[in-house]
Amino acid sequence: AKVVRTFSVEAGIIYPGGRDRPAKWPLLQWSYNDEYFGILSLANQSIKVFRSDTMKLLDDKVISIPNLKDFGWRPTGSNVLAYWFPELNQKPAQVALINIPSRTIARQKNLVGVHDCELNWTDNGKFLLCKVLHYTSKSRKQNKTKTAFEVFNLSLDKEIPVISIDAGDNVTSYALEQNGNKIAVMCTEITKDVLGHHTTLKFFSVDPSRASNPFLKEMTGIHASHLSWSPLGQYLLAAGITQNTGDLVFIDAAEFSVINKQTHTGFTDVQWDPTGRYVCSYINYMTRATECSYALWTFYGRCYYRFMIPFLYAFKWRGRPPKVLTEEEQLKIQKNITYYQRIYEQKDKKAQRNEADKLHRKYRAMYEDFMDAKSRVKERLHRLEGSLNRRLDGEIDENNFDVETVETFDKEKVEIIK
Repeated sequence: AKVVRTFSVEAGIIYPGGRDRPAKWPLLQWSYNDEYFGILSLANQSIKVFRSDTMKLLDDKVISIPNLKDFGWRPTGSNVLAYWFPELNQKPAQVALINIPSRTIARQKNLVGVHDCELNWTDNGKFLLCKVLHYTSKSRKQNKTKTAFEVFNLSLDKEIPVISIDAGDNVTSYALEQNGNKIAVMCTEITKDVLGHHTTLKFFSVDPSRASNPFLKEMTGIHASHLSWSPLGQYLLAAGITQNTGDLVFIDAAEFSVINKQTHTGFTDVQWDPTGRYVCSYINYMTRATECSYALWTFYGRCYYRFMIPFLYAFKWRGRPPKVLTEEEQLKIQKNITYYQRIYEQKDKKAQRNEADKLHRKYRAMYEDFMDAKSRVKERLHRLEGSLNRRLDGEIDENNFDVETVETFDKEKVEIIK
């Protein structure tokens, strides 16, 4: 083992913003291929990018960004950094993407009246979802805000379009479809009725072709505090985690309809399996120390399994290996699915015929063995019958005996014939 480099706490690497302003956790953020890692320095208003093989600063200089607030790596695909900074000295706020190691700006978007911003990458790295809180009035002392989303689409090769979505007020939860082009937003409005609030589930499109009109559908009567998409897309789970009802609402986003409604009282977490076919709701002992349990549900809301387990601290699905086919090959198969379906149907029919022939040969061999054994038995019966007739006719000497062995299927029988 060899020590490549040692970072000193006193030098401000662990707390780059100073002891009274610790850096945002995690202190080190790694690129998807572990080739680089970055450190946010709030004191110096910069991002320090290091090479992991040498632990040296990239190009021996930092990426200086005035009034920098946060950054994050693209999870997969390429080494891209996303960062944002608020307004400063009449300069608008900005969200930007920068390529590493070239340091070139891939895309940037200026924003005005920004109170706060959150950077969220999808797991497949196709989208960067920025939740932006805008001030609703010029007077910022009231601190009233509304929510908007800026969605950077990195799935295209040549350009990176940005879709702007005005979600309105009181956004309590949101989720972007991993393998799709929809974003689900839950809005809650305080009312004076029995429930005390009114919830609205809104769907927006992040398809560049609908950039001028991203709104898709609005659904009411769904009470949930957490939204979670299936990893394969299309199916959305609206879960009432912070509510006492424990509602689980399964939604088909292609038809914008509720498939099923279930209840798991007191559950604290939900987690989809990597295939998108099952989802687990469970009660975490750290959050709720009574009646810990977990329940497995299908994507359409049927309860598959329930189990009570004391001191349940965590639930984790087994991971899946990376896909053998590339995305281009998968898209090619999807476009020519009827062609491949016809080919595999022919292969299935051939395999079924081969299996039927094999079974027929097996039964034929069994039949021939049976007929052969039957003929042997008949032949021996004929011999025994002849001996018996000769004895009755007085042709057999009583002092002479013939020994005849008769085979049966369950035992061997020996008869002595006079």
